[in-house]
Amino acid sequence: MKKLSFILCSLSLICFISCGDDLPEADLAYDGENADAPFLVAGTYQACAKFTSTQTSSLSGRNIGTVDYYFTNLPQRAEVKIYGEGTNNAPGNQLYSSDVTLASDTGWNTHTVGQDVEITGGDIWICMEIRHDSEINTIGCDGGPANADGDWTFSDLDNEWQSFRQRTNQNVSINWNIRASAR
Repeated sequence: MKKLSFILCSLSLICFISCGDDLPEADLAYDGENADAPFLVAGTYQACAKFTSTQTSSLSGRNIGTVDYYFTNLPQRAEVKIYGEGTNNAPGNQLYSSDVTLASDTGWNTHTVGQDVEITGGDIWICMEIRHDSEINTIGCDGGPANADGDWTFSDLDNEWQSFRQRTNQNVSINWNIRASAR
């Protein structure tokens, strides 16, 4: 675990500035303009934004219509995942999943959710699962500071949900460039 934190911390500070990319409007978002994308060692990760009842209650009864995400470089595999309410530190049941590997490009991407995923007024986790076989920076983030629920990360290297701040020993404070709109 310490080795993973050290590697992520060491590699995550390199930035790529995004010019001319319009920030998509969204009902559920913590992030600002893309500022960088942390380098991650080979593996499978989920970068997530957890939206609590404070953010979702006004959207109750509507469905998630689109998920927007930013890629600096393309991962080997990419999947949009939406989870329902779980615990304070982990999502609940998976409500939706769609492989977007071939539909993704660098910059902002918009995925139209292909089935009804109702916003119930409880917590909802909007995630991007990415996989790559070598160290690369893929999933974009803003320049921070982090919202308490804007930087959740799961890694197959340790099978734990943690904020990116925790994974980098509080050295990196960002929000993932992941957002959703209701319909």
